[in-house]
Amino acid sequence: MKKLLKIVALLLGVLFVCTGCSLFSDNSVVKFDDTHSHKDPKGLKYDERIALSKEDFGSDLEYMINQSAYPDTMMYDDDGNMIGMYDYDAETGFAKGWTNIQDGTYTAYAEGEEVDLGKPDESKMVTIPGTVTAGFVVYGNKENAVAAYLYFYLSDASAKDMVVSGMSEQYGLTLTAESDTVLVCEQDEAYIADQFTQEEQAYGSTFDKKDASAYADILKQIYGVREYTGKNAYKPYAGHEDPTDIEFDQRVVLTGPATAAVQEEYEDDVTSMTEYVYGRDGNVVADYTYIECASKDSADKLINEKDKWNKNAVRVSDTVIQIVVSGKDMEDEVTAYIGYNVMKDRSMDEYIRMVEETFFTTVYEE
Repeated sequence: MKKLLKIVALLLGVLFVCTGCSLFSDNSVVKFDDTHSHKDPKGLKYDERIALSKEDFGSDLEYMINQSAYPDTMMYDDDGNMIGMYDYDAETGFAKGWTNIQDGTYTAYAEGEEVDLGKPDESKMVTIPGTVTAGFVVYGNKENAVAAYLYFYLSDASAKDMVVSGMSEQYGLTLTAESDTVLVCEQDEAYIADQFTQEEQAYGSTFDKKDASAYADILKQIYGVREYTGKNAYKPYAGHEDPTDIEFDQRVVLTGPATAAVQEEYEDDVTSMTEYVYGRDGNVVADYTYIECASKDSADKLINEKDKWNKNAVRVSDTVIQIVVSGKDMEDEVTAYIGYNVMKDRSMDEYIRMVEETFFTTVYEE
């Protein structure tokens, strides 16, 4: 199954495979925090159990709900094909110009000729009280995903109805209340099988496996998850030096697996990735990414076939590949993310969130 790359994804969390895991004193219990836990269902046979969580899921849900209040900022040709993105100003409701999504060119409208898209409909906007934490447990047996439990823990009981309706409208998920502050969706083997089918139909490809790990990948893409094993096991690439051709007052280092940065056919060729992200005055200005490969032969393959996964890839050592985005390229990239609702704005916080959600990396240093 081809993994979704940067432009697609929206979402975040924490993943750890727990069979025999010492993080839990009772192996039949997944403990998400001091007050929330999940106990293995009686009679369920499994040989794999994966737990996922996301502390600030409520902000993602709120953002998705509120997007319905905004006008469509995409441009289309006469046949309905997407051709560009409006440069939309929510305060005025007007578009000052548009960006061609094919070549990145920007066209500004003359004063007085701006396009009126309308202001956001404030009656559709919501503020979810308190925080919402997502905690999921996925079970597999004999290389099949057999059950999943999706919990949403509320710090404020008054958010219950809003979360229930929001999850139904935005994700098609039906939640039941275990209490005023704990909502859950229980998924059996048939439900999960249908999710695999929907994914295959949507993306025109098939899964090599339909085990717990594969279903966890689906949940990662939909709700936002990233790998976690109690500590960040991925160390930063040590050969990087801060650039001298950009001005910055903030640097964040993220590390993690590199598998989400390449197509599935290259997953065995990469071992880790590091992103050095630079910001100035709160906004992102540059991203230096390093992909560390399993061998020189693996790096050879990735460089020789870079047109298939990233044309900007440059080799910096026998086993390390660098990808740099800065200057106007960074501005255009962020504009595209905002246009596709992958990012809310140009801030470092939004960019870091997007990177974590897309590549399942974790902040190592800031």
